[in-house]
Amino acid sequence: MQEVRRLRQARGWNQTELAFHAGLAPSVISQIENGKRSPNASTLDKLAKALGVSVGDLFPKIQATLPFDEQEEKQRRSHFLGAWVRYMHRRARYWEQVLVEEGEGLFVGERFPDATLRYEAMQDEAITIFETVFGVYQDLKETSPPTKIGQDEREELSLAVVDLHRVADKWNEKIDRAWTTITAEVQAQIEAHKLAQARERVERASKGREDMAVLFSERRVA
Repeated sequence: MQEVRRLRQARGWNQTELAFHAGLAPSVISQIENGKRSPNASTLDKLAKALGVSVGDLFPKIQATLPFDEQEEKQRRSHFLGAWVRYMHRRARYWEQVLVEEGEGLFVGERFPDATLRYEAMQDEAITIFETVFGVYQDLKETSPPTKIGQDEREELSLAVVDLHRVADKWNEKIDRAWTTITAEVQAQIEAHKLAQARERVERASKGREDMAVLFSERRVA
């Protein structure tokens, strides 16, 4: 986990010092930082408290680069709808690839908290994308004169949104299935560390999906 190494170095600690503050063996810190050990929920909590951060801060943040400059004039943003379509498909493929590369092992036992955090990160990213795309779409309609968006463009954008939702649903299904098979102890750890907050993000994503339904419906009035 590179974030653990980065946070440790930012505090000027060596691995032994972090181990002391976290109540862990130095060898455990070394294995975690070098990706040779996947920490369970209890270890994640100890590391987070020692470093003075939240558990989520121990994982790398996804930089969702916008496919256009925020300062771009609204009248020109229609030229970037195609970029949004490609961007959403790329992110869908990325999260799908994580599922393939990690396999079912990501959703078993001590690794389950890691899977939940990743799912939470994906939900955050998807919600941000949907909210921004919907905002851009509304901006285009409010320009003077209104920017015309063809039916083909709306169709492509709609399909990209559905693609990202489909991958999120895959993760959701695996999370729900794994939740029924992991031990009560691991479930308790996850609840204690509030990793189940990812479920709240599902509700936000559902709201975003309702908003995007406006985009779908406009195909019928084009």
